Amino acid sequence: MPRRHQRDAQCRRQRRRPADLADADCGGVQRLPGGGCALPVVGRPEEPRVGRGLCPVAHSLPLLTRLSLESRAVSEITVPTVYFEKPGPQNTERTLEAARQRAEQLDIHTILVATTTGATGARAVEVFEGYDVVVVTHSTGFRKPNEQELRPEHQATIESKGGRILTCQHAFGGVNRAVRKKLGTYLIDEIIAYTLRIFGEGTKVCLEIALMAADAGLVRVGEPCIAIAGTGRGADTALVLVPANAQAFFDLRVMEVLAKPRLAPTGA
Repeated sequence: MPRRHQRDAQCRRQRRRPADLADADCGGVQRLPGGGCALPVVGRPEEPRVGRGLCPVAHSLPLLTRLSLESRAVSEITVPTVYFEKPGPQNTERTLEAARQRAEQLDIHTILVATTTGATGARAVEVFEGYDVVVVTHSTGFRKPNEQELRPEHQATIESKGGRILTCQHAFGGVNRAVRKKLGTYLIDEIIAYTLRIFGEGTKVCLEIALMAADAGLVRVGEPCIAIAGTGRGADTALVLVPANAQAFFDLRVMEVLAKPRLAPTGA
């Protein structure tokens, strides 16, 4: 009889409870919490292999117990997230602070910041001095023809501190918005935008400026950066994300939420 079957038969004969299996002889392989053990991964002994790698004794446990053991063996990290009671510019300093702290921890050097008048962008280049800060503005003509909302004094501050300014068509706007205004119907870009607003205006803008900066060649596709945006004015949302080009939108990945407003239920 194969050794595994012998061990299973022995466990059944002795009618051991799952807790008793913690003391079973598993041939020196790594034990899992609550009983049983797992074969260590070569070169990474701190992370036991679960599922097919469970030892014969662990395989004799009930299904729910095995699933519990496997879930405990999965690697995880805990990242603080700041939730603001209300959205708005009053959260700007705290959002920038949380983003700066995480950028240092992750050794991320590229920071994307959405700005309208340039006030948030100007503050960001001060907080992120020494970083590669890309400040993304509204497109010219967003409010009315030939108008750029970025104020000259804020533009001067951003550029004097090494920030780069991007002004271009919005990834979720442009021609699609013209169709909506002219024909009264929505196309896919704006449907995506409204869907992302479920998580807050800032979340939608963070993803949008990541697409815009990638298409402009100001951030590298596939490399994590931090995107910062807000609701109307200021900053209240910060995400760690992996940018993608607009034509590869579904390759964009949100890795961590560092700050966002807690959104009240509709009608509250």
